[in-house]
Amino acid sequence: FAGGPTATFTVDQLRDKVFTGTDSANAYFKESSYDRLWLTGRDNGNGDVYPVVTITASTATCDFSGWSTAALSELQALGHTVTGDGNDGYQHYIYVFPSVSACGWAGLASVPGRRSWINGYIHRSVIAHELGHNFGLGHADTITCTDPGGAPVTISNVCTEQEYQDPYEVMGGWGRQLSAVSRQLIGVLDPGQVVTVTGPATVDIESVSVPGSG
Repeated sequence: FAGGPTATFTVDQLRDKVFTGTDSANAYFKESSYDRLWLTGRDNGNGDVYPVVTITASTATCDFSGWSTAALSELQALGHTVTGDGNDGYQHYIYVFPSVSACGWAGLASVPGRRSWINGYIHRSVIAHELGHNFGLGHADTITCTDPGGAPVTISNVCTEQEYQDPYEVMGGWGRQLSAVSRQLIGVLDPGQVVTVTGPATVDIESVSVPGSG
């Protein structure tokens, strides 16, 4: 931003965290999808990361959509063929800007959609989380249930939901592999790996942490 804050990240750092690093969003999705889902550039297997540009815009309010439009205009003025609407060959766009206090979040994304915004947090878990929203995933929450006497139970009619608190996947509060439900929703499980139980039944299950057919 012309009036600050200014970027402290580089193109190489962004490429590492999104595409090429061992702790990148790309590596995360490849592992969680058994190599069925990965991130790549339009013309470059290492991913397309455009130069950092400076826009003249106020950061008094969180105008993330206006900022991304202004950034696209700056890139186009430099001769880059990126339009932000899918007509340029891209399916998804990640807009990264230095931390702005008016935006009370680390990342934001369309659910589902093609755009996500990163508010200064150049971390694999944040980037993968927002891309997960683009792929159609919601937040991974927890529920805590009690019986009529207030004692904790597995499930009941008295439950409290806590957003983000699933400790086991990136759509919650942590960055472990995607859950079975999330893998099903983004389409990386085979039809035969999903069983719908409509009544009393005995079902053998397999861990989704490793490739399998069960």
